[in-house]
Amino acid sequence: MNIYGAPAAELKDYTYSKGLEDSGWVWDAETLDPYIADAQKAMPDSKMLSDPMPDAKERADIIAYLSTLRAPAPTVTDDVN
Repeated sequence: MNIYGAPAAELKDYTYSKGLEDSGWVWDAETLDPYIADAQKAMPDSKMLSDPMPDAKERADIIAYLSTLRAPAPTVTDDVN
């Protein structure tokens, strides 16, 4: 959820590669397409473990799907029962 449009390497409970941390990327069609196509080529020190996906239509479908997975951030309440 909420990957599309989010800054790369923002989760606090995961150790990202230095390259991704320093990339300044925001996950959108422009950054996701080459990363999904071949993560190692797009980001040579990537920790992404996947086979390259050369089919542009498949990548476009995945990116379109990711763009629909948006949900409001959960709220935390101070109510203790």
